[in-house]
Amino acid sequence: MNKKDLIIKLIEDCRITMNEARVLQDLEPVPDTRYDRLYTKINE
Repeated sequence: MNKKDLIIKLIEDCRITMNEARVLQDLEPVPDTRYDRLYTKINE
């Protein structure tokens, strides 16, 4: 199983988010303000 197929399987099984899939492909995650609030709460 190659990397692409593994990423697709993980997405279909809801084990990773689209941004996590982008990081696995060496791409930048898509900025999303919904998650920015979550990160600031965790980091405080």
